[in-house]
Amino acid sequence: MIKSALKQKADINRRNTSSQTSFSLPIIYGLDTTIRLSDSNFGIDTKDWTGQTPLSLAAQNGHEAVVKLLLERKADMESEHEQYFCKIPLSLAADNGHEHVVKVLLESKANIDSTDTMNRTSLSWAAERGDRAVAELLLERNANIEHRDDDGNTPLALAVMYGPEAIVNLLLEENANIDSEASEGQTSLRIAANHGHEHVVRLLVEHNANMPAKAFINGGLTLLTWTVEK
Repeated sequence: MIKSALKQKADINRRNTSSQTSFSLPIIYGLDTTIRLSDSNFGIDTKDWTGQTPLSLAAQNGHEAVVKLLLERKADMESEHEQYFCKIPLSLAADNGHEHVVKVLLESKANIDSTDTMNRTSLSWAAERGDRAVAELLLERNANIEHRDDDGNTPLALAVMYGPEAIVNLLLEENANIDSEASEGQTSLRIAANHGHEHVVRLLVEHNANMPAKAFINGGLTLLTWTVEK
């Protein structure tokens, strides 16, 4: 049916009421065979109603074969998802834990430290998500481990905030600055204690995190007093 429609010069760039073209849905569902039936005339970087290009959709949904196909056709790796913090495909794949897609994009020379509207990198999103495999891939390729987002949070600060111990351990193994001040002047230890992440606090203490006499929070309470109060 698709071949027949194409022979009859069907407009493959025509949009439906959701601003989707004929190949938006095959990309969402990872149907690379369907996409291969098209010629090179479909809008490779055409954005849908959410502001996503086909590559953004494929990366977000983890469809490795589709991502490879779109990259073969020179899809824009810096295209931004306009309604999702303007994330690029690499950040979308990292945030959703699609390790194989992250690897494909990195091998295609995606900009590893590109930032979105929150000034976060792909490593920042992987750290928040707690995906060690994705973070390892990014760090192997020299992702900036000390990058700060608009709130002043480094990847380590985001990891301790959300509590995934494995990613905290990885970042410490890669020599992330354990006492660097992040959001509101808090160190990683203060953030972990504030959020009640006991195992992360223990890990930071084992790595000799600084325990100051005074905490930044609540008029100079000691870190211990603040934690007990919480």
